[in-house]
Parts: sequence; C-alpha cells; structure tokens
Amino acid sequence: MAGLVLACSDGRLHESLLALQTRLGLDHADRISVPGGPLALLRSEHERRSLLDWLTTLVPAHDIDTIVLAAHEDCLAYTRARRAGVDERAAVARDLRAARDVVRGRLSGLTVPMYVVPYDVVAARFGSAERVD
Repeated sequence: MAGLVLACSDGRLHESLLALQTRLGLDHADRISVPGGPLALLRSEHERRSLLDWLTTLVPAHDIDTIVLAAHEDCLAYTRARRAGVDERAAVARDLRAARDVVRGRLSGLTVPMYVVPYDVVAARFGSAERVD
C-alpha cells in the first residue's frame, strides 16, 4: 500500500504524524504539509486547486491508494472558532469530512481515512492521532 499524508505544517505535530504513519504501515508515505492541512481544500479556490493538482499528479505517479487527512486541535486555523466558543473538535471533524468529499470528488477509488491529533493543554503536547468516522 502506498500512501500520502495531507497534514498541517505545524512542526509540533512531527512525532504524532510519524507515529500515525507507522501505525498505518505507511512509514514511507509521501507528505504534503500546508497551514491548516486538509482545511486548505475548503478555503480559497487557489488553495483547493493547487492541492488537488498536486494530488492528481502524485497519486498515479507514486501508485498511491490511500490519502490520510490529518488535522489537529490547537490549530491556528481554528483560533477564531475557539474564541467564538465553537467546539473545536467538532469543527475539525466536520471539516475533515468535507475535505474527504473534495478529494473523493476528484480522485476515485482511494481510501481516505481521517484523523485528528488531540492536544493536551495541561501537558502542552500532542497525543496519538484518533480516527474520525
């Protein structure tokens, strides 16, 4: 199985993403890291088009059959939502589902699992990625 991980560029996620890739058997997966990760598929047309172009190029070139969408709590992209009292975890899960639909609308036949990396405010660190259904 060849995979690609689309995740946020936040450097604090490095260990959690490596652990997720190992858990999924995707140690040598391609990785696209951009601010907000999968959320970029839902923002401007320019961001969406760029990401989809990259995916459309990489998937057949590297025989990718799995695209992992990984987002995280305590993401700068969700600062306004947190300030407004929105449940960040619910917003991240909703956006992951919408991003998955964008990917599936452009590339068929792929497995597109979604994960959120929780943030422990007390310990000030990220935990293990948790699957979003």
